[in-house]
Amino acid sequence: MGGISRQRTQTIVNRPDFPKPFDTLTVGRIWAREEVVAWIKQNRPFQEEAL
Repeated sequence: MGGISRQRTQTIVNRPDFPKPFDTLTVGRIWAREEVVAWIKQNRPFQEEAL
């Protein structure tokens, strides 16, 4: 999402309306890019330039 802290990112991805990861690896969770982009456009349009 560019320009936000790691802590803030964790808060966002743990929101109930954030897309669910499609897989979890030992190094972390993985999301479908198109789902995250759609969520950003709807919920954080001021950050679209970071896409």
